[in-house]
Amino acid sequence: MMKVKTITGWTEESLDNKVNEFLNDPAIEVVELKFSSTIFSYSVMILYKNKTS
Repeated sequence: MMKVKTITGWTEESLDNKVNEFLNDPAIEVVELKFSSTIFSYSVMILYKNKTS
């Protein structure tokens, strides 16, 4: 089953840290990443599957 995780950050560095922490989970398999930015924030949508499912 596919799942979606949306992560936002005020700076690129904070977004990087949050995304890297999420991707560090060995139980997930990333299918796709989508990046977006505005004047105020950065965001990433991660489409993933649990490896155990």
